[in-house]
Amino acid sequence: MFAKRIKLLEKLICCADRAGIAKYQFISFGTLLGAVRPTLRRPQDGGPYYFRGIMQHDSDMDVGFQADKFNPILREEYYHYCHEAGMMSSWEKPSTRIRRRQDNNDILWFSALLNGQKCCQWFFFEHQNRMVHTKGDDWTKDRKFPIKKYPRKEGSQALCLGAPARYFDELMPINFEGITVNVPVQSGSLLDWWYPGWAVPKIGGSSAKKVVLIIEKWDNQRSWKWI
Repeated sequence: MFAKRIKLLEKLICCADRAGIAKYQFISFGTLLGAVRPTLRRPQDGGPYYFRGIMQHDSDMDVGFQADKFNPILREEYYHYCHEAGMMSSWEKPSTRIRRRQDNNDILWFSALLNGQKCCQWFFFEHQNRMVHTKGDDWTKDRKFPIKKYPRKEGSQALCLGAPARYFDELMPINFEGITVNVPVQSGSLLDWWYPGWAVPKIGGSSAKKVVLIIEKWDNQRSWKWI
């Protein structure tokens, strides 16, 4: 399983390199957590040990992009290369695995799949000193999102989550399961925001929803509201 995930990640890095955006690509969320914090991994011989890498209980991987730093056209090229490499055609309905802005059609998120392993692609953008990410309106149907806690105006076009932009300012390369990937230089602070108490290993949970941005209309930033 882990070898297949690394193969997928390698292909994603290759596609980003072809599109000219690899320097803006970084591992994120639970994948970043596994890279920074020693996590329990049970090898084939049955004995547990601690290891920095993919967490055994993590169901998928996450890759982020500093999307404001490159032309949106390059997102399309990256998506095309991922599709060309067979990472979208494996889905039964590939069109359901991509989300776009409703005003300019820019890609916000898509999920790549290869050999049964998946990796979400998040195109982070900055708004009022916070970097935000979203799956668009469909996120409100996610069973993990307590939408009752975050009421929104009927007809809103997107729901986003945010974190301080300063944590994403600079990336650096690290060795991750034998390959080179980028991580935010301030990974510790970012993980403090996403996963309070992250230094203590535990199974389950998702990133904290501390800052939520409701976008009523993409083409009218005055309608964007933090809650």
